[in-house]
Amino acid sequence: MEKVIAVIVTHNRQAHLANCIAALRTQTHPLDAILVVNNASTDNTAFWLDNQYDVEHLIQENMGSAGGFQAGMEWAYQRGFTWMWCMEDDSLPAANALEKLLDQDNGQPALLNSILVNKLDRTALVHPFHQQHLIQNIQEQVLEGVAYPFNGSLIHRSIVTKVGLPNGSMFIKGAETEYLYRITKQHQIPARTVVSSIHYASPASDIGMGQWSTDHYWKFYFFIKNRKRIFELQYGHAILSGCMFLGYVFKMTARTFFSAQPQRRKKINLMLSAMVDAFYPFSTQSTVPMKQSLHPHQMTLVPRMVSNACKKAYYSIFFPAAYLQQDSMAA
Repeated sequence: MEKVIAVIVTHNRQAHLANCIAALRTQTHPLDAILVVNNASTDNTAFWLDNQYDVEHLIQENMGSAGGFQAGMEWAYQRGFTWMWCMEDDSLPAANALEKLLDQDNGQPALLNSILVNKLDRTALVHPFHQQHLIQNIQEQVLEGVAYPFNGSLIHRSIVTKVGLPNGSMFIKGAETEYLYRITKQHQIPARTVVSSIHYASPASDIGMGQWSTDHYWKFYFFIKNRKRIFELQYGHAILSGCMFLGYVFKMTARTFFSAQPQRRKKINLMLSAMVDAFYPFSTQSTVPMKQSLHPHQMTLVPRMVSNACKKAYYSIFFPAAYLQQDSMAA
């Protein structure tokens, strides 16, 4: 008999989590279990979960969404669940969302995803499709090749058997794309978004180096660092992906250097630190140090050799005359 479990990752959002679980309890296709991975919440989450008779939960150090879904899916897989329905703690699946997803199961492996609708504006899509921003403008019943893992994704255990678990070491910002590419590009398993299965979610937040704050510097660190792994899966060639990653970091660095945004030097140092750690991980353990192991000072602790090399490369390419003059004066 096929069993379905919902896997939710949470951190310090007990009110959102309660709303999400309430929506899961009213599904037209009943769930066999609900699992919450508590990433070291310091609010009322642990106490609240202890009093929910129908909710399983794990408590672990804050491993980000990547580490949370890795732990939750592993728990579900080891206990024989057939389907794992993954979502964020601020999700609100429609009452028939799970039923509509399961209706699309044809016995062949596929990553099934609910369509993501802005829960603040329930006519707008979180991710526009072919420049269509409103759900009523979507004519297709199924969007082939479209999925956003960890946010309304229904994953069959056969996919986990073949592809493996999410990469917990990525922590945040990129783990969902890495898992999607492993499923669709590396293992050629199709992805489908089911338009009749609605999943209300928070609006997407774009990462932009111009909008960062010192409170969230670690998000940008992982956003840059994780691009290397994503490029590896996207291009399928170590040298090409490495060159594309370096080009990406250089483009971001140059764009930041020539912009008028504040704290440009710190942002550039942050990107270069992430680039260095992508090629030379700072930990030999199976998982990299998480958010609490990073320190704001890391933004100014880029190895001097790397910093000087990047500076020389930049000036030699874009200002060769000035660079040659400076070099001859130093000699």
